[in-house]
Amino acid sequence: MMFDLQLNDQIRQNTKLLTLGTLAIISLIGMILLIHFTKGVPVGNLTRDPNAIGGILPYSGFLSQLGIFIWSSAATICFLNASLYTGKSKVGVTNEFWILSGSLLLMLGFDDVFMLHEAMFPWMGMPEKVVLASYVAFMMFYIVRLRKVLLASSFVLFFFGLFCFGCSVIIDLIEPDGQFRVLYEDGFKSAGQIYWLLYFFSVHKENLHTDQG
Repeated sequence: MMFDLQLNDQIRQNTKLLTLGTLAIISLIGMILLIHFTKGVPVGNLTRDPNAIGGILPYSGFLSQLGIFIWSSAATICFLNASLYTGKSKVGVTNEFWILSGSLLLMLGFDDVFMLHEAMFPWMGMPEKVVLASYVAFMMFYIVRLRKVLLASSFVLFFFGLFCFGCSVIIDLIEPDGQFRVLYEDGFKSAGQIYWLLYFFSVHKENLHTDQG
């Protein structure tokens, strides 16, 4: 009897989150079924691990797979801070900074995971260079809009990361010869991811200290 009362209380207290979770699950399954029936893609190809689908070794794509965790970690820091902090800290960090930063990281993360600029958008008729130009435009907007916050924080980490991403994009576009080309391209990308993860973590710590102070 006591458990039933607790369960009912839990359901009432978490109705919004339970509804949100259920809608998210239904949406994911709906997307899988839509792609399956409209494109003829086997359901297993949309649900299973890519390495299992391709029958390749488990460590294939090691660096790329690790990058997914880094993108996710950095984006989580941003959106968590956006939900926790209100107002403006002493270093000028606002919710706008966290939301724009999290959106930028999610955009780049989705592009990385689903090969948006390399395959998906070109398949839909949008040239790769146009997609990259739109990313650059958003990046410029981000820097100009949040320049005061960036310069008041540990900006060396941010711009080190930005430099590494730029090097990766340039190598991707010019496609130099040599067996280590992909190592250079993906190595710079991974370096950028790590620098940005460290940057947003450092801003989180600065923001936390100023709020507590």
